[in-house]
Amino acid sequence: MASLPHAADAAAPIYRGQRDFSRARLNVPARIVTFNGTSDCVLIDMSCTGAKIAADDCPRVGSMVIIEGLPMELFGTIRWARRGLFGFEFDAAMTQEDVIAMRHYADGEAARQKEAQITYARNWVQGIRHTAY
Repeated sequence: MASLPHAADAAAPIYRGQRDFSRARLNVPARIVTFNGTSDCVLIDMSCTGAKIAADDCPRVGSMVIIEGLPMELFGTIRWARRGLFGFEFDAAMTQEDVIAMRHYADGEAARQKEAQITYARNWVQGIRHTAY
């Protein structure tokens, strides 16, 4: 006959390969800063403890990097990299409110990009020289 679990066993956490924190899907452009320079990247998703990022040149695993061009700079270490994607662990965990704020920022990204395209086209038609956005 199978025995029932003890109360102490029920309090122990059960790990099933799931993440501790849920991820917010973002897909926002950003810049990655390494000791070798700065390049463009896309912040795919993030949780309180880290993020998945896409870039043409992935930094080496173990590299310390900064992700900038967002409402907040993200400092951390590359934990894995493969085929143009890499995992980024934050130096200090973010609050759930910070993750939600980044999600709200991402919601407005499409409108910001559309406005930048309209401005660029308007300037081109008027002969105004292109400036970095």
